[in-house]
Amino acid sequence: MLNQQTMSILHSLKLFGMAKGLAERYANTQHAALSHEEFVGLLVQDEKMYRDNLRHGIANIVTPETLI
Repeated sequence: MLNQQTMSILHSLKLFGMAKGLAERYANTQHAALSHEEFVGLLVQDEKMYRDNLRHGIANIVTPETLI
């Protein structure tokens, strides 16, 4: 339930890159070995990369349906 709430909040804040990164990292069991700082840092990098790609016209549009 908490993950779904978090995803909804990220989408409402238009943090689509972070939402996609969070979904991908939860699917990967290696994320458990990361510290909190490393995990959050990677999510911030995911968001920045998403926005950079969007600016350059190469980002995929992320919707809740594409994350499922």
